[in-house]
Amino acid sequence: MAERLPLEPLVIQPAEEVSVYGGQFIDSWGGGNIADIRQFGYEPVVRWSVDGSDVVPGIAKSWEISEDARTYTFHLREGMKWSDGHPFSADDILFYAASWKRSEG
Repeated sequence: MAERLPLEPLVIQPAEEVSVYGGQFIDSWGGGNIADIRQFGYEPVVRWSVDGSDVVPGIAKSWEISEDARTYTFHLREGMKWSDGHPFSADDILFYAASWKRSEG
């Protein structure tokens, strides 16, 4: 496990209590639709806090917003890796963004 963790892992505070590692996942979202993939199958740059009241770090450990609110600068957590062990960087986000531009035509 230590080889898979980034140098700066994201630690999410639970809404109520810390659970037991392992066991059975119970899909409270109803299952079988695209919402499940969006909810459980991605890691966002930022996310909503557990109670939904604030934007908190995700892939980004921090960010800055310019005075005119037109430029956002995100600082990624160091040492993140893909599931195959390859490093994850801002270049991966740029590649993803470029793929969306290509698909828009």
